[in-house]
Amino acid sequence: MKNTTVIIKDLKHFDIVKTLESGQCFRWEKKDDRQFVGTAYHRTISIGQIGNDIYIDNTNEHDMKYIWTPYFDLDRDYEKIIRVLSEDDIMKKAIEFSGGIHHLRQQPFETLITFIISSNNNIPRIKKIIKKLSEDHGEGIEYSKDIHYSFPSAEKLAASKKQEIDTCKAGFRCSYIHKTAMMVHELKYDFRQLAVMPYLDARESLKQFAGVGDKVADCVLLFTGMKTESFPVDVWVKRVMEDLYLTKDTSLSEINQFGRDKFKEYAGFANTYLFNYIRNME
Repeated sequence: MKNTTVIIKDLKHFDIVKTLESGQCFRWEKKDDRQFVGTAYHRTISIGQIGNDIYIDNTNEHDMKYIWTPYFDLDRDYEKIIRVLSEDDIMKKAIEFSGGIHHLRQQPFETLITFIISSNNNIPRIKKIIKKLSEDHGEGIEYSKDIHYSFPSAEKLAASKKQEIDTCKAGFRCSYIHKTAMMVHELKYDFRQLAVMPYLDARESLKQFAGVGDKVADCVLLFTGMKTESFPVDVWVKRVMEDLYLTKDTSLSEINQFGRDKFKEYAGFANTYLFNYIRNME
């Protein structure tokens, strides 16, 4: 600790740029080549990297232990994951390109709404929608003379009128956001139950919400850290799996099953490495 800054020395297998620009989270703003400012768990921090050293400002030892270490997945053995997955020659090549990405353990409700918004959407627009939704319905957090906003709770969004959510300009997804927030609030839905459910049961549970299919449910399970065997399949993953492992016109469900069978408990990490590999090789 140095005042309000935590310094982590010599952290291997972690790249802040690759992690925060990998398409799993949309609430981080890049300030320079290797520094970002973002809000999660009702806190705003900046995080930067010089070599293998990480600098997290506006935090303390308690939050570092209970929020940011889990959030950035710093307590996971990525060296083991890389070693196991690299036994596959194709994966080894993808990891050489994409190594350094960590999975973020994000708040479940925020992740659910975020990936409902992400369906058939592009990253700049997703970021703009989420920022507006947070500004309109979240709570202000002052940091470095700026005001940032927490992601709104299900209770807050459920209490809002549909027209008030429309201002975020998410189009048809605004209806999904409102309906899902109302369901989560009215059911008092406990996301923690998903972590102890079998994978397929957890995915089906999430699919009861408006705008949630297999891919969105898989993303929620993976990017909250609840199911590392989750294998989301979108057009990018379909393309790379058909090009490198399977044949053309393989169904999305078959690709999902193949990925989980082949990579087992590390399927989600394999998915992320392959997704980043194909997206950046275009």
